[in-house]
Amino acid sequence: MEKGDHLKKGSLIKIVNLKASLNRGLSKELKIYFPGITIVKIAKIDLPIDIDLNRISGFFSGEGCFFINIYKSESLRVSYGITSQIIFT
Repeated sequence: MEKGDHLKKGSLIKIVNLKASLNRGLSKELKIYFPGITIVKIAKIDLPIDIDLNRISGFFSGEGCFFINIYKSESLRVSYGITSQIIFT
């Protein structure tokens, strides 16, 4: 953005392509203004099943908190959403 590339047509189309690939995709208005959008394939990351909690606890010292919430949502393309928080006190 410092160079102003997001203001150029080609770069704007790249941004809209990425937006189309996210959970909710494009709004009706964006679909009208950008009819030829290509959905970008997002790499799937497989997380290890056996996560060592000692490694996670090493990120925190003192009184820290790490929270992950996985929730079901009919409005998202993959039917699930994730929220996370890291709190340092």
